[in-house]
Amino acid sequence: PLRFGLAIATGPYTENFADIHAELAPRGWSNIVKTPSEFAHFAQSEKAISQSDIDAYFAARKGALQHTLATLSNLLNEAD
Repeated sequence: PLRFGLAIATGPYTENFADIHAELAPRGWSNIVKTPSEFAHFAQSEKAISQSDIDAYFAARKGALQHTLATLSNLLNEAD
């Protein structure tokens, strides 16, 4: 959704992506909704995120997959 200028709605359990949620939530880009009425409010009040903000966010994270793979490779090599 973020790539398309839309904020993210999630349930209260964000453990699997806590770091990303913690980064996006202060910007209003990731929102915890616990009930159907909270989700309805979220969906009705949602404002688009500017394309320049989205581009800047993703540009700052370019290469994350390569970094992760290199880190895993280093850890696996150390285990030998």
